[in-house]
Amino acid sequence: MTALNPSAKETLRSYGVTAAEWRRHHWGPEVTTWHGDTCGCPDDRCINHHHEEHEECRCLPVLLQQYAVQREAGPRCQCAPPDVASPCSGPMDAARLVNPLGYELTGCVPHAAKVLENWRPSGRVYPGSVESAAIDVFNLAHGRTS
Repeated sequence: MTALNPSAKETLRSYGVTAAEWRRHHWGPEVTTWHGDTCGCPDDRCINHHHEEHEECRCLPVLLQQYAVQREAGPRCQCAPPDVASPCSGPMDAARLVNPLGYELTGCVPHAAKVLENWRPSGRVYPGSVESAAIDVFNLAHGRTS
């Protein structure tokens, strides 16, 4: 078990995030101890991997910027980009995407279409909670309007 160092705690405070909130964001409400590196990065190998022990962690500010966007945007689908506060349009589980490795995401139609576009040509789309969503996602991802 590790604990956040004073620099990480100060960086979190500067973004208006408590250590408990940061921990819950990464490991859920049931986890009561920090499992990342002392620098605040959720990757417990950050020190001596991303930076030396005496250097400042550059991961934490980037992760906090993404988290701030997510927090501002509110609940969004799994396909929503983490660094852009674009709201979901329609049900957040309208479509289900599967990449060639079997990784699955659910999303609203616009966000799922953007992910599918990036997964071309091998990504697959299936209906989620909206039966016609797979067709809509496919068409949007391929630049078709209907």
